[in-house]
Amino acid sequence: MRTASAILNELAVHVRPPRGREIYLKLSEQPGRNRTAGCSNMETQKSDRYTVKLVELLKTDPIVDWTGQHRVIWSSEDDSLLAFLA
Repeated sequence: MRTASAILNELAVHVRPPRGREIYLKLSEQPGRNRTAGCSNMETQKSDRYTVKLVELLKTDPIVDWTGQHRVIWSSEDDSLLAFLA
C-alpha cells in the first residue's frame, strides 16, 4: 500500500498542471477505496491526462496509506507537495 503523498506525486508528475493550479487527494470513507481526488480547472489536454491517470491509479492503488495525514495537495506554484496532518 502506497502513501497518499507518493500517489499524488505520481499523478502530478504525469499531468504537470499549469502554474497556479492544484491537484489534491483527501481521505474518504467510500467503500472499496479511501480517497477522493480533485483538481483546479485546466486545459482539456491536461484535464484528460489527469482523468486517465487517476483511473489507472484507482486500479493499481485502490487503498491509500493515510498514516498521519488526511489530505495532500500538490501546488504548481512551486512544484511542491503539501501534506496536512489529521
